[in-house]
Amino acid sequence: LAIGCYVAAKVLKEFDKPIHAALGEITSGHSLKHLVAAAGAWIVLRMLQTRRTVPTPADRTQPVAPTQ
Repeated sequence: LAIGCYVAAKVLKEFDKPIHAALGEITSGHSLKHLVAAAGAWIVLRMLQTRRTVPTPADRTQPVAPTQ
């Protein structure tokens, strides 16, 4: 999904002027590129925030220390 945002941002950059004309000069492809790139960065950030470690067999054999 993040790679798709990157590709979309590149396309928006490439077609900046036609997008600007097609949208009635309200916004340009360059502005939309920044929004799509930010969405891609947010996707990566959320992935890093929610990732979990995968326990290995060695982790399962370690005794758990009691908490006080």
